[in-house]
Amino acid sequence: MGQTREIDKRHDLNVEVLEYAANRAAGIDGKLETWTGTPIGAGAGNFVTDGVYRVKGTSKAGAGTVSWSMVVKRLRPDPDRDDPAHYNYWKREALVYSSGLLERLPGELHTPVCYAVENKPDGSLWLWLEDIGEHTQPVWQKEDYAFAAAELGRFQAAFCPGEPLPVEPWLNRAWLRSWINECRKYQPRPSLASAEIRGKDKRLERIVEQFERVNHQMDNWLQAVERLPRTMAHQDFYESNLMITRDAAGQARLTVIDWQFASLSGIGEDLGRFYGLTMSRGSAPIECLDEYRELFIGSYIEGMRQSGWNGDERDIRLGFNISCAARSVWEVPKLLRKVTEAVNKPEEERSAGSAAEALLERLVRATEIQMEMAAEMDELIKQ
Repeated sequence: MGQTREIDKRHDLNVEVLEYAANRAAGIDGKLETWTGTPIGAGAGNFVTDGVYRVKGTSKAGAGTVSWSMVVKRLRPDPDRDDPAHYNYWKREALVYSSGLLERLPGELHTPVCYAVENKPDGSLWLWLEDIGEHTQPVWQKEDYAFAAAELGRFQAAFCPGEPLPVEPWLNRAWLRSWINECRKYQPRPSLASAEIRGKDKRLERIVEQFERVNHQMDNWLQAVERLPRTMAHQDFYESNLMITRDAAGQARLTVIDWQFASLSGIGEDLGRFYGLTMSRGSAPIECLDEYRELFIGSYIEGMRQSGWNGDERDIRLGFNISCAARSVWEVPKLLRKVTEAVNKPEEERSAGSAAEALLERLVRATEIQMEMAAEMDELIKQ
């Protein structure tokens, strides 16, 4: 039997559940011998996730020893996120897996197998999941983004119309609206000095002026996106939650993890968030962001068409634009705060061409594109 590990001490690991999940992962009826648990990622967690671990070990099965590996994701109760109408309802991912919903998805998207959902004495939930491997893929290339967008389109087209939409009550029905409401509670506030700084930078001044219009029009845009044809959405579909692998014949396969934000949303909405996250967090070259915008839309539409969808492409563009431009509710205040911090740094701490400066320029360009997309909205809604 394995020795006491950090994961055991911190979170009261249940050895019986571990053995059950390990047997499912290995496809055996064995007895635990050894195990270790190591954190995945920074380990800081977020509002509802209290750590993700890779748990590896061995079990005795028959005359031999079998190795296995799993991922354990711990979900913590949050009274502020205890309503399925909240975009980040804390129980949602556990319910997604325990319901078997992911096993019934149409199309070719792959998802981790869930071996067990464990209710802990402190009210938290542990997800015992298939270990799909490390994120070893190098920087994403243009063809990777195109493939992922097309796979998303193929998957979502199956519901428009065709496959019946899931009816589970814990799937969010107004994800973008809830996300915007929460962002406005927690969005970073720029300091008073930022007004003077904006006046000296014409790019920032234009962004702020356009952002005022975005805030004024947001409710109209949310109503428009909520009228779009509905499909099942992931809502956190970007590089960190996607793994592209290829078989011996070179056939690509997309595995999607982290279904915490699962929802019923408008077509194009998931794609807009994918593009928005790619701009601010992804590895797409900043000078290619405009080109990638059409790459995302074109690939998604192609995937939709391949699955038999024959709807109006303007619906996709509307959902795409609104979802991406809505990210400005968080990112414009964040940009102003970072600019203020950079300007107020002592001269000796500033470094031209630094990584921080590059990230700031990326955020400036991302918010400029969001404002460009916002400017197109009225025409798309009229059409």
